[in-house]
Amino acid sequence: MLRRLVGPGLALMLAACLGCGGGYGRYIPSEDASRHALDTALAAWQSGKGPGVLADSSPKVAAVDARWSAGQKLGSYQVIGEETVEGQKFYSVKLSLKNPPREQTVRYVVIGRDPLWVYSEDDLKSTKGM
Repeated sequence: MLRRLVGPGLALMLAACLGCGGGYGRYIPSEDASRHALDTALAAWQSGKGPGVLADSSPKVAAVDARWSAGQKLGSYQVIGEETVEGQKFYSVKLSLKNPPREQTVRYVVIGRDPLWVYSEDDLKSTKGM
């Protein structure tokens, strides 16, 4: 299912830019762009939109989250922390999920240029084959 969302082009780009140090930096968006993309994606989920490319923004924002793809509904979210690892910003987000009701803390990362891809950390790791 994840491969359907990311497609072969993005999977190859991720393998190329995440597997080596060469051109990775150009795929790390600014802090403002990352935070805006994260908020755009999570607000779309909260409002009932599906994951994938969200066409209402420029640059476009695309989201990959297995919970969202599986039909989980998001009641609310709160960004509770930020961490920078090798220049890349990770966001810890407390999700209040609806079915079944529970709270879960998930780390997200934003990568790319246009679109900006918002990945849950687990989904990014599975894309990289970790």
